Order: sequence, then structure tokens, then C-alpha cells
Amino acid sequence: MWEEKVVTKTFGNAPLPKRFENEAIFSPDGSEFALPADTAKLFINWCLESGLEVMGFDVWLAGPTDNTSLDEFNSKGDAGHCLKEIERTLTDSKILKYNRSVLFNIWVNF
Repeated sequence: MWEEKVVTKTFGNAPLPKRFENEAIFSPDGSEFALPADTAKLFINWCLESGLEVMGFDVWLAGPTDNTSLDEFNSKGDAGHCLKEIERTLTDSKILKYNRSVLFNIWVNF
């Protein structure tokens, strides 16, 4: 089980562990967060170690004033599939054409 003491705050999509808070990008209203791909993969592994079910993610494109939600993936609780989809997303021409940083707003069942 995940421990409250290692979590900065719980957001609408997931609890945010302190070790990832410096890389988190927040929605304009501050209710959710997203992470860059490498950190998102570490976060998914933390979820697995903590007994949290990873349900999927939204793809956000980082912008100068806000983030755009572009796509979503529902893993139906299969974290391994979610990790593979992050890799696929990073090479998806539909996303690459925007030439913006890709962030992952991971949904966790908690």
C-alpha cells in the first residue's frame, strides 16, 4: 500500500509522490498533474510497487500558457500495456507534428 507520508498531495488523477513533484506539470485549475515520459514510466512503476491500479492516461501537449489534452489511452488496469503505449505515443506522427513536449496525465484507481 502507498504511504501518505511519501505523497505530496492527492490530485484528481492520482496521488503525487514527493520524488516526482518537481517534474509535475499541473492543469490550469490545479486539480490534476502530468509527467514527462521518463518520469511517467517511473511513476507507473511506483504505482505498481504501491499496489495502485493504473487505469490509463491522457496525452497532454505542453504549451506556453496551458496544456492541451490531445489523446487518451485506457489500459483497463494493465500497467505493462500502459508503459508500452507511452513508448508508442512518443513516436506517433499525429502527436509529433505539434512539435511540443509530450506529458502523461496518468489515471490511477485509488
